[in-house]
Amino acid sequence: RETALIAGLLLGAFLLRTATVVVQFDKLSIDRDGYRGIAHRLADGLGYSLPPSKTGENLPTAYRPPLYPLVLTGIFCLNAGEVGIAALQILLGTLTVLLTYLAGRRLGLGRAAFLATGLVACDPLLLQYTALPMTETLCTFLVTLLLKELVYWLRPAHDHRTSRDGELSTVGNQSRLKLCLIGGLFGVCLLCRPTIVVFGLFGLLWWLAIGVRNRSIPPLNLWPVALAAAVVVSPWMIRNQVVI
Repeated sequence: RETALIAGLLLGAFLLRTATVVVQFDKLSIDRDGYRGIAHRLADGLGYSLPPSKTGENLPTAYRPPLYPLVLTGIFCLNAGEVGIAALQILLGTLTVLLTYLAGRRLGLGRAAFLATGLVACDPLLLQYTALPMTETLCTFLVTLLLKELVYWLRPAHDHRTSRDGELSTVGNQSRLKLCLIGGLFGVCLLCRPTIVVFGLFGLLWWLAIGVRNRSIPPLNLWPVALAAAVVVSPWMIRNQVVI
């Protein structure tokens, strides 16, 4: 019954997003934020730059974060056009629904996990942005994936113990590979929507607060997170220093 319910929610999410894209298919060609223009320049081998101005100049830019234009570049290089963008948006939206369920189940939310999954499946803003070539759909998928990985790290399947205040166990035997994955995902989120840095800062403050409350220095095993995030983001930062 659980499998049938989540399958039904995923199917509903897929159909809702497909219907939204079909009805508003013409919006996929609208370049409101300039991502398509940058992607076309990249696909033509002209670098990460704005479309030519009236003077015909090729202007490098760092105003838009690079991840979504790079994804669009791959679609344009495959000559998939709007159909490729639509397929990607629908896939990412449906996978976001699945990730929501996985995170809720690991948190032990019971029926509330299905409620959360259903809310994400039919959220009107998420549906609307499926038909727009903008970062919202990709960013929501990446952030949900990051949250799911954090939940799996904070609450391992073999350890359901919680503290007196209900906080999840953060035992220090997690593999560095897992922490590198979390850091890498955070770096990818930064390349999609840089405002995610606020979430990282609050996460760090939370970690420090746990140490202060327990009257101990927080474990320093988080260095793989920072290292992996820096490795992912540094090429973009180096490029900007050299080109801009």
